Amino acid sequence: MQQIFPYLMSPHCMFYSQILFSDLPGQEIEFEVLDKNVQRDDSLGSCKIAVPHVLKKKFIDKWIRLDNVKSGELHIKVETLKLFSDRDKLQKVKSLFLLI
Repeated sequence: MQQIFPYLMSPHCMFYSQILFSDLPGQEIEFEVLDKNVQRDDSLGSCKIAVPHVLKKKFIDKWIRLDNVKSGELHIKVETLKLFSDRDKLQKVKSLFLLI
């Protein structure tokens, strides 16, 4: 999944996604930050969080250092929720999440 944000000198982006995963060993959620260019996208770093850690904690709100770059962090909020089949319920959860 990806979302593109307009050119920003001090990026502040809000991206929401619902991901289906199980508790199989070795699963990770990977975050990749790219500088979108016409010819090729440049990596601004990436980071991962282990799915078992997310399942154990239920809610994570922290800054993660980006790998393979001199400096940079990504602020993530991850919460385990029930799978929603109703789009309105998902929108309600998203609006509540903004208040955190």
